[in-house]
Amino acid sequence: MQKVNIVCVGKLKEKFWADAVAEYCKRLSRFAAVQIRELPERRTLEEEGEQIVRELRGYTVVLAVEGKNSPARRSQGG
Repeated sequence: MQKVNIVCVGKLKEKFWADAVAEYCKRLSRFAAVQIRELPERRTLEEEGEQIVRELRGYTVVLAVEGKNSPARRSQGG
């Protein structure tokens, strides 16, 4: 079975979002083992970035609200 590790900064505050994530994970769990790692917010983006990089495993997809499409790909062993 494949593994999906989701690394995110901050916690979902609204119950309806937390319920939606739980439902999505439940559906996805039929096809892959899902693990969500919520990291605490840091004072700077650099600190958050370092924290995220330490948690990355395998094939990595990076998403951000203000992000742009990029053809660059990176795989990190682990």
